[in-house]
Amino acid sequence: MKQILNLILLTIVCFSCEGPGPKDEKQTESIQKEEKYFTVKENIDLLVSPSASSKKLINVKATSLVKATKYCELDKSCKLSVLETCKKYSKVKVIEPDWLTDTYIGWVPTDMLIKFGSIAPAKQGASKIAVFNNVNGLRTELSKNGIGELGSWRSDDLGGFMSITDYYRFGTASSVNGLDNNLAYYLESNHETYAEKLTLVLNIFNSTERNAAISKFKATTEKTFGALNLTTPPGLIKAVGIPKPYTYNNKFFRVSLEREQNNIETWKLTIMSQ
Repeated sequence: MKQILNLILLTIVCFSCEGPGPKDEKQTESIQKEEKYFTVKENIDLLVSPSASSKKLINVKATSLVKATKYCELDKSCKLSVLETCKKYSKVKVIEPDWLTDTYIGWVPTDMLIKFGSIAPAKQGASKIAVFNNVNGLRTELSKNGIGELGSWRSDDLGGFMSITDYYRFGTASSVNGLDNNLAYYLESNHETYAEKLTLVLNIFNSTERNAAISKFKATTEKTFGALNLTTPPGLIKAVGIPKPYTYNNKFFRVSLEREQNNIETWKLTIMSQ
């Protein structure tokens, strides 16, 4: 008898949120009919299941790149579609930005959802890359990528603001010029309260170790997008090492990759908010 009761209880638990019941179906249908797309009132992490005790949904790619746990966080720029509801929670899927569509699918409290477009536009000039609006947090995340810590956010004496790393040197010194290869970050803006542009620079002084330098630049590029909670643009990594300019644009940011050849070979990856 005890085993039978346990089986019944287990069945109830398994089916309680397997799909929307009549009330939930009506609620979901009403939501989707009246207001097709949503966003969130404030930044919130997606949940694995419809429960206050649920684990947060892990951003697997970003976590693997930065070697620290990163979650699938929604902000007010995200355009969401409601897939189903369960009690006080809604299962949502990110529609925009489109590079999150396949992986950002999870649960949020329904009362955190509002009609997409109902939030007043961000103050003119504010960055469309969410983490750019928190300069100190951005500096902290980028400093975890293994090429040194970004310095203080300060005036550049030209009307703007900046934060840079020291040159991160690696490999062995060239027998020609006595210098080794290096990497550096440059974070810049015309505004004190948010960043506008991030540049990753590789200087190849020792051409005999070019392949190793290019590999390190590729790896750091992946980590950089992970720290920004952005998906690496298609074709970017393959473009590194090929002497042909690369550009990528969407409504949130633009990316450029350039190679310069003078006395040394230099690669510049630039990420700018739109």
